[in-house]
Amino acid sequence: METSDHTHTSNIERAEAIWLLPSHRLPVLLKTPAIVAIGCFSSGGNLGSPQTIAILTLSTFLWAALYALNEWTDLREEQRLNLPLWQSRLLIFTSLFICALASAYSHYAGLLLLLMSLGQMIYCLNPFRVKRYWFGALLLSGIINPALRLECGGTLGSHSVPAVLVICVISLHIGAATRSRCTLRKRDSSFGYHTAPGGLELFGILFTIIGHFTGIMASVEGILPHIFIIFLAGSALFSCYAWSNKHRSISELRRGWLWFAMVAVIALGVMAIVSK
Repeated sequence: METSDHTHTSNIERAEAIWLLPSHRLPVLLKTPAIVAIGCFSSGGNLGSPQTIAILTLSTFLWAALYALNEWTDLREEQRLNLPLWQSRLLIFTSLFICALASAYSHYAGLLLLLMSLGQMIYCLNPFRVKRYWFGALLLSGIINPALRLECGGTLGSHSVPAVLVICVISLHIGAATRSRCTLRKRDSSFGYHTAPGGLELFGILFTIIGHFTGIMASVEGILPHIFIIFLAGSALFSCYAWSNKHRSISELRRGWLWFAMVAVIALGVMAIVSK
């Protein structure tokens, strides 16, 4: 019993030490500024303006807090670790404070960040915790969150984000969210969650194809820099690998996210240069 208590305590200390942001989350964190920047670039915004830099920075910090909140709830609900409540309250307060700061630059952008925060809280916190349902995860991770990120960038431009780009970003996220839920069927079932139905893979593959096709269209038409065709080609190859089921687990698949982080950084740099 003593050994068990010691192990339990060690797990808590380890979770607190990494501040609820495991290494696999860090590369994905760059997805937020990348999508916001795409929204800004495609709507004619200036990526070098102080307002844009502020919104990019605040949205990134917001999602760091929201990902940490999701991790906190997973450790509490799934791993049964007795993490202190003050951590979740601090993360919620931090998220709302960031939304308030964003409102100082743009009321609409602040509202969009607030909607992201509320959506994530509904996603992972009780009594809602809609991540227990595959369709809830698909709705929030696949549609609502990427649309809010894109629109957040669109508020910094002179016109609305082109429809082809909205279809691209949302379709890619629907494909990725579907793949995740299908890969995690066994894990979700072990926690009593509503697992993705059989055959959902075809739905995800279809949207993955649509996302890449519309992304290439946007690059060819000049809505995105032409070099994005190369990024999309790499993304398509990774998607083929991910859907092939040659990986043994979602953890193994996440190793490729480091490449995603590198591409996201390069993409941000390309857009910043082209927008000057």
